[in-house]
Order: sequence, then C-alpha cells, then structure tokens
Amino acid sequence: MAHIAICMDPDGTLYFGGDRGVTVFHPDDLAAPARSHPVVVTAVHRATREGSETAPYAGTGAVTLAPAVTTFGFGFAALDFTSAHLSRYAVRLDGWDEDWVEIGDRQEVSYTNLPPGRYTFRVRAAAADGGWGEEAAPVPLVVRPAWWETWVFRAALALGMVALVAGVGWDLSRRRYRRELAALRARQALDAERARISRDMHDEVGASLSEIAILSELAQLAAAGDGAPPAPTGRLRQIAETSRETLGAIGEIVWALTPTNDRLPALSAYLREHAARYAESTGLHATLRFPSHPPDRPVSAEVRRAVFLILKEALHNVVKHAGARAVDVTLALAEDRLTLIVADDGCGLAADVGGDGAPARVRGGNGLGNMRGRAVEIGGTLDVTRGARGGTVVRLAVPLGEGVPENPPSV
Repeated sequence: MAHIAICMDPDGTLYFGGDRGVTVFHPDDLAAPARSHPVVVTAVHRATREGSETAPYAGTGAVTLAPAVTTFGFGFAALDFTSAHLSRYAVRLDGWDEDWVEIGDRQEVSYTNLPPGRYTFRVRAAAADGGWGEEAAPVPLVVRPAWWETWVFRAALALGMVALVAGVGWDLSRRRYRRELAALRARQALDAERARISRDMHDEVGASLSEIAILSELAQLAAAGDGAPPAPTGRLRQIAETSRETLGAIGEIVWALTPTNDRLPALSAYLREHAARYAESTGLHATLRFPSHPPDRPVSAEVRRAVFLILKEALHNVVKHAGARAVDVTLALAEDRLTLIVADDGCGLAADVGGDGAPARVRGGNGLGNMRGRAVEIGGTLDVTRGARGGTVVRLAVPLGEGVPENPPSV
C-alpha cells in the first residue's frame, strides 16, 4: 500500500495507509470534548435623560457612574472560535444580586436606578454541553450619589431640621413668655389699681363715714341732754346706725379689693372672724368648723367677695327669718372644690317655692335669688334643703380649678 493511500467506503469510513499499517476512522466516532470557554467584558453602556453611549472596556480599573446615569450595562463575550453562538452566560452584581443570574446566550446585561454605592460585576460562560468556566475578571463599579444623597447633605439637613425644631420651640416659648409677661403686667396693674381704690375708700370714704357717725352720736347725746324731742334724736340715731353699717360695707369692699387677701388662708380667716363676730353680736350659739391650715393657693377677689356675701346673707336669714338659737358654719376644702355649709336649728323652709322647685323665700326674708346668682357667677352651685333634725341647710359648692390636698375642717 502506498504511503499516502486514502480510501473511503460507502458508509463513510475512512482508511489511511501508512508505513506502520492502516488507520481506520469514521467521522461520527469523533466527539468534541466538553470544555468551558474564557469570557471577557468588552463594553460599558451608559444612558441618561439626554441620551446614551457605549464605550469599550479596557479591562482594568473601576467603572464610575455619574448621578445623571439612569441605566447602565455591560457587554461581554466568550472566547470560543468554533461555536460562540452556543455559549451560555450567567452574571452577578455583588451588592445587588444575591446569586448568579443565568441570562442564556445574551451577551449584555443592563441595570436601572441602582442606589449609590460600590458594587462588583461578575460574568461567566459555558458551552452548550459544558459546565461553567472561570468567571471574567471582576469589574469594580461605583455609583456616585446626587448631591442630595450625600452624607454631607443629609447631615446638614438633619442639623437644619434640629435647628428648625429648636427655633420653632424657642419662638413658641418666647411667645408664651410674652403672653405670660403681658398677663402678669396686666395683673400687676389691676392689683395696683385695686390697692389704690382700696386705700382711697379706706382713707377718704371710710374716714368721712366715721366722722358722720361720730358727729351723729355726739349730736344725739347733746340733744338728749338738752331735752330735745324724740323725733330729732331718733333721726340722729338712724344716721349714726346707717353710717356704721355703710362703714362696715366699705370695710368689706376694701377687704375684697386688697390684692394681698387673694389667698385661701385669708378667705378662711375672714369668714371665720365674721361668723364669730356676728354670732356674738346676735346671741347665736355658733359652732365653727374651719381648716386649721388651709392650702396657700390663690383665689380671685370675685370668688372671695361672692363667698363672703353668701355667708353674710345666710347668717342674716338665720337670725332674722329662721328664729334659730344655734348655727353650724363649716368650710371644707377637698380636691378641687370649696364647700361652705350653714345649718341652723330654726323653723326650716317656708312653703313658698319658686318655679324651679327651689325655695324662693325663707320665712318672709330676702329671696335666695341674689345668693343663687352670686353662686352662678363664680361657677358654683347653691342648695337650700331641710336639715335632718329640722332647720335649714345652705350648701355652697365652688370649683377651685387645680386640685388642692384634702384638708378637713377643725372645730
């Protein structure tokens, strides 16, 4: 057989003749070895609102994306010169993808609106009948933040918010302070005016009434000594009594106007003193129950005067209309309420009852309208009932605003 003899039979088997014999070969017996192919990154794609561009990738260095880039991607290819169209690809973006993502035979991948940060792009390829080969060299990727996404801006924004909140708080505090200061100044001006009126009434009106009362009494004594008729003497006595009564009323008004008396202890002491003095002057047996140590808290002049006048009217009715021999006066301070109770052992309520179901008059005396009206004016209530053992019980309840510690009365 010749050295270069070649022959193919009808079924396609090839025969090669050589010095050492015949080589038999059939093309179908050949199979391409399973192998993977190296892969390289070839291009970087960038897209903004204005347009897009594609640039070749040099194979070294990080890819940096400006904040204006909204979409970007990579192009890549497997180095297989026999069946490149049969290669399969898988990509992974560290910092974004949790695992490899197979994309088939596509030779590019794109990403949209990645958050600012650092990433690493990886890609690998495999032949249609082979396993995954080694991945391409990793491509570092840096997505730069917009100015409003930088930590400097965020820190400045946080500081600005803190400053804004602090400024608003300071402005509100300043406004509240100004309102409180204006209210305090108005209160001080009112107190000063009240003190001035109190002094003027005491010094001018009070002194004049005292002088009238004294002169009337002196004239009464002189007339009696001269044997004057009873009528002029009676009129002088009436003038003196009226002057004394008016002087007492002026003293009550002065007490109500004096700013230093705008405290619960002053009110308690004044009520107790008036009740004791009135009982002594009228011969009533009085039991007085008042707090031994009232809480030192403010109470307005309006409340003080209304409570006093209600007590005064109630005691007046006890003597003039009830025919009582004894009276109990109790002042109780509990939580946020002041309670004044006047109970007598007199003849009790009259049958004359007002349209609201409440007694309108007590034994022909002055109606309770003024007392109820004063109670309503200070936000309180006034109840008039029969006592458990007869007599009449007048109960005044007045809210005090903020709560006060419970302070039971002492006899």
